[in-house]
Amino acid sequence: MHGLRVAFGARTVVHDVDLTFAAGTLTAIVGPNACGKSTLLRAMARILRPTRGAVILQGADVASLSTKEVARRLGLLPQAPTAPGGVTVADLVRRGRFPHQGRFRQWSEQDEHAVQTALEHTGLGGLERRLLDELSGGQRQRAWLAMALAQEADILLLDEPTTFLDLPHQHEVLDVLEDLRRARGTTIVAVLHDLNQAGAYAQQVVAMRDGSVVAQGTPHEILTEAVIADVYGMAVRVVPNPVDGTPLIVPIRKGGPRWPVNKTSRQNL
Repeated sequence: MHGLRVAFGARTVVHDVDLTFAAGTLTAIVGPNACGKSTLLRAMARILRPTRGAVILQGADVASLSTKEVARRLGLLPQAPTAPGGVTVADLVRRGRFPHQGRFRQWSEQDEHAVQTALEHTGLGGLERRLLDELSGGQRQRAWLAMALAQEADILLLDEPTTFLDLPHQHEVLDVLEDLRRARGTTIVAVLHDLNQAGAYAQQVVAMRDGSVVAQGTPHEILTEAVIADVYGMAVRVVPNPVDGTPLIVPIRKGGPRWPVNKTSRQNL
């Protein structure tokens, strides 16, 4: 995207953003609430029209493409999506195949295979006939993700894809995205709140504040004590993750530890 600006009336929400996403990589967009992350994602998906600049999708201005062509190339999982009542998991996931249907191309074995693969990858096998309203928040989120995976687009835009998920399922979803990126070469752009997840899974991190990109680069370049203090206004320590060496962010409590960590206190626990 080049010089992208998005405004609501007189209020500019995204300021002149220039970003490039390399094919086959996962980019995490991070930053405090209301800094423009979701607005940027929606502009990339052509849900919002920029007031200046352009989004270039595989060499073409996204504004020049038909809705169906955009959907074949790009999948979007918005924040807190909703569906009408009475929709089953299978119904929802099958909607991901809509961009591939047409007057002379109806439902095929390829479509069914894409749906079943998406259900398996998101751990929803066996729940196809369950109503979406009957699922837990985490299961619903995985059903929406399955719909995006069934779309088989080259690019996925995900707005907080781990929302409502417990810790194991958060990492299962992120592992699915990593497998997708490696196996299919899918380009993934995800808004993430957890900086440690961004450091562990992303190849590029984009940090935003007040509608502007303040830093972009690899996790080791961006997830530093100085950048986090600048973006979030909080003190942290960044240490290597003992498992894989990725940046591990440890917040510093105001006033220090709640109790002294020593031999006596450990014995009393």
